[in-house]
Amino acid sequence: KVVNNLLTTEGGFVLDARQGAEIHTRLEQLDSLLNAVSSSGIADSILQNHSIGRTMSVDELLNRREVTFFTNWEDTSFFPGTFGSGVLIPALDGNIKFIIYRTGHSLFYHNYNNAIPEHDSGWILVTGVEKYTAP
Repeated sequence: KVVNNLLTTEGGFVLDARQGAEIHTRLEQLDSLLNAVSSSGIADSILQNHSIGRTMSVDELLNRREVTFFTNWEDTSFFPGTFGSGVLIPALDGNIKFIIYRTGHSLFYHNYNNAIPEHDSGWILVTGVEKYTAP
């Protein structure tokens, strides 16, 4: 039995031989894209474990100039709650940061402005509860 859908999990079926070249081409394209992402450094900030208070401080996070995913288990002075995770997205000039932060019960965002502190939005609750203390 021959199937013509590139992906078959049905026992007793085989792929049409003409599809082998297409699968090979797709795998080469995927490999090329993965290498491009890897060499660009984009994946570095995504794949590293950034933990506030353990691997970096809040100040170090706010000084980053690349997209950074992080967790927070310790800080209660800057963040609206502990036991959360988020992403920091910097502007090109490095002074303005857009931070999305998620706790177990809430979602917040913060337009952090290092250059003009009066333009700093503070934490804005998007959904959930303002403060939550884990039991």
